[in-house]
Amino acid sequence: MTRASTPDTYKALSFTDVGTRKGGAITALHSHYGALFVFREKAIDVVQGDYNSGFQVSTLIQDVGCRSDKTITTIPDIGVCFLSEDGIYMIKGGLQGGATVEAVKLTKNIEGTF
Repeated sequence: MTRASTPDTYKALSFTDVGTRKGGAITALHSHYGALFVFREKAIDVVQGDYNSGFQVSTLIQDVGCRSDKTITTIPDIGVCFLSEDGIYMIKGGLQGGATVEAVKLTKNIEGTF
């Protein structure tokens, strides 16, 4: 059993393979409060949980991804911004208690300039 005091110790079968999911190769990992965003070429997954109840991986957003980890930044109390192939996006909303999460394209009014 994995405990919070021993994060480097886990059972042999206690892992999740996120490399085979639809959405392309993993391009970046970004922590955001109590979650870990797994950015891919064409999707974003989220890892949530804790040592006591375990961790779960789910797809957060399909068809929007990020190829450069240097473009991902957290804006406190607002969300996570990142550069995708077709513009700049923000992930906003909560991940707890039934809240909704959405990816909002911030550059849709300046696509020609972008």
